[in-house]
Amino acid sequence: MFAADVSESNPTATFEGKCFEEITFEFDKISETTFDVLVTTDKPKSALCSDTVLFANTEITHFEVFYFKGQHKLTFEMATPEAQADVGYGGIKAFGFCDGIVGEIESLWNLAKCFVGGLSDHPKLPIIGSHVPPYMENANIEFLSTAMGLNLEERTTKKVEIDPDLI
Repeated sequence: MFAADVSESNPTATFEGKCFEEITFEFDKISETTFDVLVTTDKPKSALCSDTVLFANTEITHFEVFYFKGQHKLTFEMATPEAQADVGYGGIKAFGFCDGIVGEIESLWNLAKCFVGGLSDHPKLPIIGSHVPPYMENANIEFLSTAMGLNLEERTTKKVEIDPDLI
């Protein structure tokens, strides 16, 4: 879930996390190659909870888990001109994980099952062969059913002949 977008032109943002009711981000440019993000976590919903946040743009990726209330300082280096240009243009984005990191990894795995398969042009290879593997077909049917309430019925027609001149 998109949580915040902080930069020199938009230095502060706040969102509600899974654990902390208030998570505030503050962007502070230290030099041409370094910036800090001050993260203040407040109002925890329980004593044994945490929030995982991914800080990212096209050049930087960093996960941080926040267990305790208070201020946390994250320092980011922009070692390349591309990283400096990217932060200068759009700052850095923060993404919170609604179900925690384990739930998000499970979601990514289920997403991968929908699209990873049939990666080669050899039809007889399992999983990566040039066909839609059964697990991929089932994952897409499950997604359509769960996310959209669309229940597909199996067709009686299994093979369709098309005149090549019509293609």
